[in-house]
Amino acid sequence: MSILHVTGEALSPDVTGRYAPDVDAEHWIRDDGLWRIWHNSTFSRYDFQSNPEEATPFSLPGDGPAGTYDPFGGSPGTGNPIVTEEADDPAVTVTISPLHNTITATLEVANPGDGASGLAVQWGAGAPWIFCDPLGIATLTFSTPGSYAVTARAMVGGVTYTSATQTVVISADDIAAAGAGAGGDSTMSTIVHGVATTIAPSLVMPVRQVNAGLPVIIAQAPTQLIDGSGTTLKNVPVLCLNKADFTSKLGWSDDATLYPACEAANVFFDLYNVGPIIIINPADPVVAGVAVTAASATLVAGAYTLAVPNVVLSTLVVKSSDGNTTYTLGTEYTTAYDADGQVVITRKGTTLAATAALKLDYKHITSASVTANDVIAAIPAIDKVFPMLQMIPGQLLAPGWTETPGVAAPLAAKTHGINTMFMAECLTDIDTSAAASYETVAAWIGTNSYTDANQVNAWPQVVNTGVKQHLSLHLAALACYLDSQNNDIPFVSPSNKALRITGAALANGTPVFLGPEQFMCSLVPFVTAINFQQWAAWGNRLGAFATSTDPLTFWCNRRMMNWVGKTLALTFWQAVDGPISRRRVEGLLDSAQQWLNSLVARGAMLGARVEFPRELNSDADLANGKLSIRYSLGLESPAELISNTLQFDASYYSSLF
Repeated sequence: MSILHVTGEALSPDVTGRYAPDVDAEHWIRDDGLWRIWHNSTFSRYDFQSNPEEATPFSLPGDGPAGTYDPFGGSPGTGNPIVTEEADDPAVTVTISPLHNTITATLEVANPGDGASGLAVQWGAGAPWIFCDPLGIATLTFSTPGSYAVTARAMVGGVTYTSATQTVVISADDIAAAGAGAGGDSTMSTIVHGVATTIAPSLVMPVRQVNAGLPVIIAQAPTQLIDGSGTTLKNVPVLCLNKADFTSKLGWSDDATLYPACEAANVFFDLYNVGPIIIINPADPVVAGVAVTAASATLVAGAYTLAVPNVVLSTLVVKSSDGNTTYTLGTEYTTAYDADGQVVITRKGTTLAATAALKLDYKHITSASVTANDVIAAIPAIDKVFPMLQMIPGQLLAPGWTETPGVAAPLAAKTHGINTMFMAECLTDIDTSAAASYETVAAWIGTNSYTDANQVNAWPQVVNTGVKQHLSLHLAALACYLDSQNNDIPFVSPSNKALRITGAALANGTPVFLGPEQFMCSLVPFVTAINFQQWAAWGNRLGAFATSTDPLTFWCNRRMMNWVGKTLALTFWQAVDGPISRRRVEGLLDSAQQWLNSLVARGAMLGARVEFPRELNSDADLANGKLSIRYSLGLESPAELISNTLQFDASYYSSLF
């Protein structure tokens, strides 16, 4: 807000004086409240009257009659009043920065008119004035608690304006907190005679990089191979950088049906060479294992290999053949997994004969060990990924389980509120036993409500060198691969991009070959695999396409929206709880716009703009600390249909002559 000083021979002395903005910001009112100035929207004229109903506008700027003027440039007419626009009395805000024992005082002068100079703050009556930088920021080192009388001043057009004095109390806790902070730098706390340097935080925030398609996969791994039980890994996100890292943390088995986490590792690391991935084990092998009691065994040369796969080592109990004596692990025998994951029992000491007959109790993992309820109960563990690993999920999967609507629905719902603030996509497989043909899939999707706005439906399964695998895993890995080729910006559709497969099939092994008359003649809410010059993913639309034709039903458009939202959330987090000021709002807008402009320059968007609209930011909302910023994104929808028109042109026969 500005202060207007009105003088001039053409005006009655009653009109001259100092005017401040009135509460409605539509006019200025003189200090005594008797006269007002109305200012029109084109900044070309003012009205002087005590009653707005009788206000008469002055003429336009320039060489007009007496009584006209131009407060924003130009030559006023003869005898025109002089209207100068001055800075309001400055206000100082004080924040205690956690940066090397400094207090940062921010001085803000709105609408400084012809320009403000001499911005300064005074810490204590009689103390020297500390001049601010051009942004109105000054710093002062402190080391002891105390009470400070803080005053600000600004000089405009030779007139000095001084703020009211406010008291700032620095407590011992403030000093301790500031001393432990980090993020800026200053030499003022150590230099007492010479030149001190302070680096202030930037108003434009650098954008935080977010992994666009980070896969979080709920799937059982042979975790019992790690420590004999795997108990501590239930519902714990495990970051795996590559296959060796996966094996060292979660174990390995070639039985991908029993351990879909191993299938995921094979697809991401071996076939597409992308990572990392995050695995969440939904079951505790000790609890989930199927119990076997009194199984017969006989040592051969003091050792016995239990030819039962997937035994949970910590559950093994070795007894005498009559079951009356329980032998002591580590004293009378030892156990270990061999290279094939089978348990080897070796006698120790002389208690057991080299050919002793034994009875064994143990648990082992079977197809019945993990249930849909286990997978559903693991979904909340997705919220652990960010606080534990500082990584934001991008794609949610549960291979082998999302064919079940009871699992797919809560997984899709989770995509809308990871840590209550992040969005992601989920990739769900379609039950090929119920939807056994291409033509029946869309109806199955509608009947079973696989129609979420973030849901990518995959049909059928795929084959890689004779082994059936889940198409959802291949699509997620393909998306990660495309991101890696495009600066981790998810604007490219995976449709019509090569899959690392050798075929497609139903769950029962029946091969699936789709002809152009099928996949070219319909738009469907799922993604499939076609063999058209190469095996490739085919389909752009999310499950929501079953009920909506919104452009955000394009998979790549939804991915871009979710990714931009996560990036902005992570970037602007550092601004939360900071004071609301024009400078800080502009810093947010500039940070976002510059980043979006960079995406446009890279060809990832057609255009983008950032706005802070008044209609979304009422005084009540702003007073309650709520800011609303609007982003308009020109996303690049995939070219789903290219039409070629051919026409016979006989005029070219003239070339024969």
